Amino acid sequence: MIVLKKWGGPALAVAMVWFTTHFGGGFASGRQIVEFYVQFGWYAVFFPLVAQAITALIFYYLLCFTIVYKTYDYASWAHKFYHPYDKVLAPIYEIRYLAGMFIVTAVVFATAAATLAKLSGLPYVSCAVISAATVFLLTIYGSEVVRSAANAFAAVIVVGLLILYGSNILANLDGIAGVLAARPAPRGFWLPFWEAVSYASYQAGVGTWCAVAEVIKTKEEAKRAAILGFLANGVLLQLATLGILGHYPQILEEVVPTLYMVEHGVGGNLGKLLVSLLIIIGALSTAVNVVYGATKRLVLILTKGKATDRKSNMLASALYVAISWGLALFGLIPLVSKGYNLMGYTTIPLVVMPFLYWGIRHSNRSLSLNDRQLDVVVKGQPSIRC
Repeated sequence: MIVLKKWGGPALAVAMVWFTTHFGGGFASGRQIVEFYVQFGWYAVFFPLVAQAITALIFYYLLCFTIVYKTYDYASWAHKFYHPYDKVLAPIYEIRYLAGMFIVTAVVFATAAATLAKLSGLPYVSCAVISAATVFLLTIYGSEVVRSAANAFAAVIVVGLLILYGSNILANLDGIAGVLAARPAPRGFWLPFWEAVSYASYQAGVGTWCAVAEVIKTKEEAKRAAILGFLANGVLLQLATLGILGHYPQILEEVVPTLYMVEHGVGGNLGKLLVSLLIIIGALSTAVNVVYGATKRLVLILTKGKATDRKSNMLASALYVAISWGLALFGLIPLVSKGYNLMGYTTIPLVVMPFLYWGIRHSNRSLSLNDRQLDVVVKGQPSIRC
């Protein structure tokens, strides 16, 4: 009971926000996995874990920084993190953040609506309204609801993924073994390595984690959240990659590789239904986390930094959802792969490298914030050994 309590609670809740943000429509469909891993051949066996290890380290450092300085929205985080150069770097990060979030949200909205329309037979516009309304309702009630929604979504996703990919990996062990024996590497080593770094950077730059980090109170809780996040994301991403890799290279041109895997493996009509549901749930889970994080910033803009209320949250969420849907209707989905890569590339100098420097620098300093209470201030400036 003590172990379960220690590894559950706030650490698990925040880790699941990372997981459900990561598991969007692109992940569920398998197209994202093909773009970043499977197309590079046998390197897909280990680069997913490399990417998630990098993300977990940045995730840990970000949590430490966020709870030390109490920067629970991305703008206040950016101004504090980039100080004394925040007047230049914070606006650059904000532009990159908002552009990226609108792209992500537009894509997941469109993905969920299109999949729901195909599954139910309802008109696309009706499914679009259902998707937007679901996300809107979940994001206007605060971070507690977002964390609860993340846990609920995560439970369904984990079970569904384990069944889907586990059964297909077992059924296609010969196909996976054949790829590993041939060791195809059509693009060499460095490009797949760079794509793994880009994938990690893209996740690190999403910026939604700080919005729900207020429940983390100690350095140990931050470590547990990072470890749990790595296990959930790394293991399931690796399972998904292996399942798709078993159909290399025929699967590379498929629009929905996961569906191809089920059609040529285990699942049948039930598998197709499960894939469709996972795509919808994955898309909505990402949208909930992303919209909530961006909404906190919009509320500050709309209220000019004053105290917020439910009305302000509703207005900000509605505005964000409306803009994202407007972008989705103009056809951003064909730009997904380029957009995600661009987000990853720009995040490397803006987030990944600075946070690695910050974490390494503070790891060599004595603690002025101990493991039991992070928000102790020494001489007006909190610091922490990570």
